[in-house]
Amino acid sequence: MPFYRRLAAIRTASQGRLRVLAIAPKASETELETKAHFSEQGIALDGAQAISFSAIGVLGTPTVALVGSDGAVVAVWTGKLPQEKETQMVERIFAVCRGCIRENGRGN
Repeated sequence: MPFYRRLAAIRTASQGRLRVLAIAPKASETELETKAHFSEQGIALDGAQAISFSAIGVLGTPTVALVGSDGAVVAVWTGKLPQEKETQMVERIFAVCRGCIRENGRGN
C-alpha cells in the first residue's frame, strides 16, 4: 500500500483541504474493521463506509474516486495503477485541491 500511504501524506499536508475516505463492500467489513485495516498500514482515514459497490457503480478494487468540493466526481481510477498513472492521479489531485501542499513542500 505504498501509494495509499503517499496519498495519506498528501492528505496530512493539506491541512484539511483533502480528505481520504474508504468504502468497503457492505457484506465483507464493518466501518471499524475498514478503518483498523488502513490504520495498521499507516494510512489515516477521515472516514469509512460499508456500502454495496454496485449501488455506487464500483466495478472493481481498488477504486479511487476524486471528488471536488462541490461533491461531483472529477475522476475515477480502478485497479492497481502503474507508476505513470499514479503520478497522473497525484497531479490531478493537486489540480483539484487548491492550497494542497505538494510533496516538494510548495503550495498549489
